[in-house]
Amino acid sequence: MLIMEQYLGSERRSKVRAVRTFKPVCIEAEGQTLVALMRDISTTGAGFETETGLKVGQELRYRWGDEPFRKAEVIWVDGGRFGVANHEVLAPKDLFSKRYRSVRVPISAPTSIFVDGNRVEAETVNFSQKGVCALVSDQIRNGALATLKIGKRYFEGATAKWGENDRIGFAFSNGMPIHEMSRLLTGR
Repeated sequence: MLIMEQYLGSERRSKVRAVRTFKPVCIEAEGQTLVALMRDISTTGAGFETETGLKVGQELRYRWGDEPFRKAEVIWVDGGRFGVANHEVLAPKDLFSKRYRSVRVPISAPTSIFVDGNRVEAETVNFSQKGVCALVSDQIRNGALATLKIGKRYFEGATAKWGENDRIGFAFSNGMPIHEMSRLLTGR
């Protein structure tokens, strides 16, 4: 019983999180964009894990999927994990997306697209676990297989899925783990 009392005394939140989840989220804090793993969420807050340190009392915005940004404050930090209290209480229905879609993370990164024996220079404007959106000046046909070099990272076997004006969307052959999303964002 003593062990349970010690555990309960160290609990960092006042309410149990309603939903355990493991989703990528986009966080904006002090002009910096981060990628984190959402571990749990409730109507009053959420718990995250990331490689980048945040501080108690720090204000931030976070979102997942196609959901709007939620404003929150960091209320606890433990190594790479941290929890936030939302500024506004969410409705229970807002904890669940209508359909799952990985969060789009904004980025501005030089990109080389190797497709059909050509090298096309582009700029990646956002990315998710499953693909990227890039600004290109050349036409790339839908269905074309390509290798993308974004910053220092290579993504082989990407498929051109859609094109609209000067934007093109590529789907990766394999989903990108969250720690790789974080590294892509920071240029490591």
